[in-house]
Amino acid sequence: MKIKLLAILILFQVNVFAQKTYKLLDEVTKKPVAFASVYIEDENININSDEKGAFILNSPKNVESFVMINALGYEVKKIKYSDFATETHLKPKSFILDEVKVSNSKNTRQINIGTFKGNDSAHSSGMRSLFLLARYFPYSNDYDNYQFIKSITVLTKNEIKTAKFNLRIYSALDGKPSTLINQKNITVEVKKGKKLTTIDISDLNIIMPIEGVFIAYEWLAIPSNYHTNKATITDNYGNKKNGIMEDYQPMLCTIYEASNKNTWRYFNSVWRNGTSNHFNNK
Repeated sequence: MKIKLLAILILFQVNVFAQKTYKLLDEVTKKPVAFASVYIEDENININSDEKGAFILNSPKNVESFVMINALGYEVKKIKYSDFATETHLKPKSFILDEVKVSNSKNTRQINIGTFKGNDSAHSSGMRSLFLLARYFPYSNDYDNYQFIKSITVLTKNEIKTAKFNLRIYSALDGKPSTLINQKNITVEVKKGKKLTTIDISDLNIIMPIEGVFIAYEWLAIPSNYHTNKATITDNYGNKKNGIMEDYQPMLCTIYEASNKNTWRYFNSVWRNGTSNHFNNK
């Protein structure tokens, strides 16, 4: 009994020292930077800072690996893990929006873009393969009198009490996501269950670009979104066994589409035309 207890204590101690708590702060205001993306190159480890700018990071196999920090409104920071301090400051960046016009909205009329019909499926984040999933909405002459984007509607399925996700808005260039339009987080909280949520972004005064627009859904790898579920897992040889599935909630409900030309995913710092599902924007 003593030998077993000693083994458990040793394993627990090793696990504790393999993790560190870090914090991201604004270089100027010293305020926390919430929901920043933290990615370790070559390790496929991707998490987010929480509302207080904090996150827990496991030590990578190679301490010479680089850590990429990407937060809305800040310059991208790339640091070698061995030089990564527990408190890191991010530099705010200035923006010149050449491709997108932002001005005051005066038109009170509105029109819906797209519909949400058909059978939907819930798209999970996974644990290590977090990414952005974006859908393209092309411009139409019908929108000439309805220039401003008023709201975005997203269908989610949430297995925990409450969960949060981010939305990002990109202009389009040659049919793929280009300039990030919103320079502050659009963070949405949803309750448990299957919910159709409409997010009002009229205060951002974003004009629908002639080249069209991409709406991107971002999973947040924060402790409050963590979820586990018992499941039957099938390996590469077709063998089934009981196991535990881990992910970050909420799941994004998508609809099958024959062509994937309008759907892109951002993974490993690269946009790829990657899935044949899409979600709705109204």
